[in-house]
Amino acid sequence: MRELLRACHNRECNLTDIQGIFERVSGRDLDWFFREWFYSKEMPRYRISNLRGSLEFDIIDESNFTMPVEVQVITPTKSFTKKIMGKWKCKSEI
Repeated sequence: MRELLRACHNRECNLTDIQGIFERVSGRDLDWFFREWFYSKEMPRYRISNLRGSLEFDIIDESNFTMPVEVQVITPTKSFTKKIMGKWKCKSEI
């Protein structure tokens, strides 16, 4: 962020400029990230299937991003939606 502020101070930076700064500082190709999060209308949709018993899981983003994930649980008898970050354990049997 420091480099972004330095580079874009007193000039207009577009998303391509920002991507270039982030890639230069990180030393990584971030095209996959910008393509998914800025140039696409799609949103991540995670699915867990064939789950039995209580619901307990970790959501791990191997890229080390921290963001809330909305989880919708649908069973034959009930459904609910919860916004979570990281670890979450359902308090009741499903």
